[in-house]
Amino acid sequence: MTVSRGTDPAMRPRLRELDFLRCLAMLGVLTIHVTSTFLDGESRVRLMGMNLAFLLNQVARFAVPTFVFLSGWSLGLAGQPASWKAFWKKKVRRFLPPFLLWSLLYAFTEANYDPAAFLRLFRDGWWRVRIFLLGQAAPHLYYIPLLFQFYLLAPLLLRWVRKSPGWALGCAFCSTLLLTGWYILETLSLLALPYPPYLWMSAPLWLFYFVLGLWLARRPIRPLRTALSRTPVLPALLTAAFALLYCLVSVRLGVLDSLRLSLLLYTPLVSWAGAALWQRLDRRPLARSAVDFLAPLSMDIYFSHVLALVWLRRVPLLQKGTWAMLLLWLCTFLSALALSFGLGMLKRLVSRHKRHRAASL
Repeated sequence: MTVSRGTDPAMRPRLRELDFLRCLAMLGVLTIHVTSTFLDGESRVRLMGMNLAFLLNQVARFAVPTFVFLSGWSLGLAGQPASWKAFWKKKVRRFLPPFLLWSLLYAFTEANYDPAAFLRLFRDGWWRVRIFLLGQAAPHLYYIPLLFQFYLLAPLLLRWVRKSPGWALGCAFCSTLLLTGWYILETLSLLALPYPPYLWMSAPLWLFYFVLGLWLARRPIRPLRTALSRTPVLPALLTAAFALLYCLVSVRLGVLDSLRLSLLLYTPLVSWAGAALWQRLDRRPLARSAVDFLAPLSMDIYFSHVLALVWLRRVPLLQKGTWAMLLLWLCTFLSALALSFGLGMLKRLVSRHKRHRAASL
């Protein structure tokens, strides 16, 4: 079976591997933010000088590159739309309203829920640019402006991958490699050339992951699944070994964020291991039900979990210690899940009301 190139949603293959990887990436982002304040905390249990918070924080760094990779894979599976104008209009309707609303809410939180303070911030033109165009209202919202960049470039990237898949993947790899390497060298004071502000959230830096998704979407699905089901242990072992190496390099370099050269290999390894693991989990009804429930909520959880975290960090019980961190993770996930589920119900009610109103006219 090969991947359908049609634009009819009913004709597209349903790949639960994508849903599973999307859930893993969402949990990874949540883990990065929860553990960020526990990195230097005291812990009785350490591995090569690293506490559990540090290990989890660094292991989860595959999350954002995986989201970009999955966006490319999903777009590649859908194929070229009949109308790019309709495609862009659909994406704007889906992502822009929640992005703007969550940006305003996080900005209001930054102003400590003081309307006067919020209005003072809002009058600043650069503040509005930073919040609404650069996604700086919260540490995770930059992904939406980045995603819009790829959607605008989609016609060119799809044509490029279709005509010259190997050349496209190689050039995308070089783009991400050079710009990430520049960032690392400048961070380590090994390069005098300053890194331009906000270059880290531009499409060329993340290009490899998106093009890799487009490239993979053109591969036949059945042979890929067969190969994954035959080797579930190998990718898991390789990914675990590389994850440990990734953490050790983080300690050695003192670079802890998600711009790393090693992610060029680590992200595909995690995706390989996750897809292979799903070949086993797919046989279990509980796992299928969990992924079917969580995947549609993953973007709402992505938007809301930082707000839940802001409030939960005020609870003294959740501030110090490994157990406090684990409990904070669980409470943050459940709070964001409940909020996302409620928002999903509200969306369905509004959509049902619109359909009923349109039918009655």
